[in-house]
Amino acid sequence: ALGDALVETGGINEVVIAEHFVKWMRSKPTDIGHTIRQGLSRFKLFRTTQAPYSEYAASNGSLMRNLPVIIASIRDEKQLDEWSTRQSIITHNNTLALAGTLMISQLARLTLLEGQSAPLKLKNQEWIDQYPRFDHRLYKRSYDGHIVDTVRTVLYYFFNTYDFESCLIGVVNAGGDADTNGAIAGMLAAAFYGVESIPHRWLKKLDPVIKKKIKVQVDALFMRFVACSQEV
Repeated sequence: ALGDALVETGGINEVVIAEHFVKWMRSKPTDIGHTIRQGLSRFKLFRTTQAPYSEYAASNGSLMRNLPVIIASIRDEKQLDEWSTRQSIITHNNTLALAGTLMISQLARLTLLEGQSAPLKLKNQEWIDQYPRFDHRLYKRSYDGHIVDTVRTVLYYFFNTYDFESCLIGVVNAGGDADTNGAIAGMLAAAFYGVESIPHRWLKKLDPVIKKKIKVQVDALFMRFVACSQEV
């Protein structure tokens, strides 16, 4: 939904994004978090695209959906931060939720740009210095959908495994909010190890309709935001 909105407008437009989110919500998805449902219900009633600040909105949903913004902003880190924040606060207006979203998104962008030579541990440490609670060395086990638990889980397995498959299996089998944590780990690990690292037997299991939509959307995002750049 976020990627379609970006392609449609050629930029960031919170109203269009929220309308795409509502359309998704009306499709009766298998799982929708309380924070997201509450934010989208508020948009439907009042057309507001900024949720009120809430201590209870420190969950992982705005990070899970942010990959299209990472692709669209690959040539501009400031744009990444701005667009990530603007799409996040539609539902997740919380300091930790925003920090976790920016932290993983910056790591993923850096990896897409520089591959396995990207200074990810250095960049990660810069974030830990600002937000010590995100330190993956504090990881014990995956608990729930709280953004701190998600970031710790994802980065613990990312930095302590050596291929895409091991990273994903570790994150998902850690339990907790396994589907969202797995999506976020996949975002980072696939950027690092490359698409060829994704097991073919897993790709064969994907819904062919959704798989085609993903390919079409990624191509559209690339052509809309990246291919015209001399820098990438």
